[in-house]
Amino acid sequence: MWFDAALAPPGAFLWRMPSDQAHPRVERGDLLLVCPHEPCAPGDLVVVPVGEDFEVRRFEPRGGEARLHAMRPDQPPLRRPLEGLHALAVRAILRPLPPGGSPRG
Repeated sequence: MWFDAALAPPGAFLWRMPSDQAHPRVERGDLLLVCPHEPCAPGDLVVVPVGEDFEVRRFEPRGGEARLHAMRPDQPPLRRPLEGLHALAVRAILRPLPPGGSPRG
């Protein structure tokens, strides 16, 4: 996959989604453009550490707390203090084309 790095802010990187934990919005194998030096705004997708792993969540600040909503309804939101939160902003989701090269199959 070709990506013009000039379109990304300094310090940004591509992270391949290792699982389907954020399905249906993000699928295993998708590439996420992660921008660690950009602030997270309400409603942004973010990558956050959860235990020994990283998860994609939707960021909602409330007062001095962040609610990190899962993409799946069977997972409860996480609550973390905003101070010291290590959430990395996701600015794009790149989905590789299926075999054959057509997004419509």
